Amino acid sequence: MFYICGHCYRGQGYCSSRCREEARRQQRRRANRRHQQTPWGRDDHRDRQREYRGRLKACVTDQSSLRPSPRANLIAPPASELVEALPAVEPGPSPGAEPGAGWVVCQIAGGIFSGVNSTMGEEVQKLRQRLALLDYLRQQNWTGQPVGTGREFVGLCPLHSETRPSFYVSPSKNLFYCHGCGRGGDLIRFVELSRHLSFRQSLAHLEQQSAPADSAAVLEETAVFYQRQLQQCPEARRYLEQRGVHDPALIQELRIGYAPGGNLRHHLAAQGCSLPLLRRLGLVNPQGSDAFYRRVTFPCCQQGCIVNLYGRSLGDVFLHRFLPGSRGRLLAWESVRPFSTVILVEGPFDLAVLWQAGFRNTTCAFGMHLTPTQFRQISDRPGRRVYLAFDQDHNQAGQHASRALARRLRRAGLAVSMVQLPAGQDPNSYFVRGGSAADFALRLEGAQPL
Repeated sequence: MFYICGHCYRGQGYCSSRCREEARRQQRRRANRRHQQTPWGRDDHRDRQREYRGRLKACVTDQSSLRPSPRANLIAPPASELVEALPAVEPGPSPGAEPGAGWVVCQIAGGIFSGVNSTMGEEVQKLRQRLALLDYLRQQNWTGQPVGTGREFVGLCPLHSETRPSFYVSPSKNLFYCHGCGRGGDLIRFVELSRHLSFRQSLAHLEQQSAPADSAAVLEETAVFYQRQLQQCPEARRYLEQRGVHDPALIQELRIGYAPGGNLRHHLAAQGCSLPLLRRLGLVNPQGSDAFYRRVTFPCCQQGCIVNLYGRSLGDVFLHRFLPGSRGRLLAWESVRPFSTVILVEGPFDLAVLWQAGFRNTTCAFGMHLTPTQFRQISDRPGRRVYLAFDQDHNQAGQHASRALARRLRRAGLAVSMVQLPAGQDPNSYFVRGGSAADFALRLEGAQPL
């Protein structure tokens, strides 16, 4: 070991390169001793800082009074080495503090893992984006009350026993902090603490929890919910009366519902559906609001499962709307398929009034153009006669679509006829304006072959 001479101590510069090197060694030892007094522990802090420098992004709130976290220059180790000595959050807001104040967060940024761990880093980020901490806590029967403007929630801590709420959750930051036990972090950290799992085990647990739920099951629950809403909304029932649909048994059979808007998301969240899932299905828009607002709904099915929902607005703006994805098969095709004669209409209200009048061989294509799946359905029986009862538009759009479809159906071996309705009418408006089942039967007899 080398020592520094008296000239160096008196600030007259280093008398030799050996003194200069020794001074640097002493500076490094002093810095290392200071690092060992940080909350990170005494485990070769200098080497870990050098190895993981620059891989962690410190996320700090916009509160100018907050100091940067002392962890801002440190990097979380790979998943296999992430230990409880590396918490993810500084002390959060104290009880009674202004909402949003006091959150100083250190989060693993995208791409923190190098080499073989890069894939794991991407998966961690996708998992964090899919799962909301507040939704997960509610699935675990945690109850929180809004604080201040409602941007944060407080409730009893699920990590320890207490009688006064001290467990704060920030949905916007996807973080929690408990003032009772002093623990905080993100969803992965919560699973580690609550289930006593390692980092990798927590990821595996959350992957199972976040596995995409059966979309058909979510849409089924949505259809049932909208059916209940129809019974509670006099405005929607009056609208059905105006459209000529008044048979309660038919409404139940076709599973007609009503989407008032503003309550579906909360209902499905209580059933355990995450917000990313609802957005993926299109039930919730990017702003988090219900996609259907003041709409009468019809489920679109395929192989007995709901694959989409059709919504008809009660107003005059954006009358027709579907969820993203396939519209499924022909409406009520399982009931219509045995018939050798089929009436094909454009909209579900046309089908509803014809079924109500006794024409149970009616199906609906949700438009004037058949999808490949719908075309295969209706042409699966050679020799079947198809009556096209499309809208009689003043601009001849419905008539042109009927002729184009007729040519395709004839090439498939079907007999096609076009039902002549009064100008500007469709089957629904025909019955609403006083048409009877006998009148419509006469129009079927006088249908012109195409």
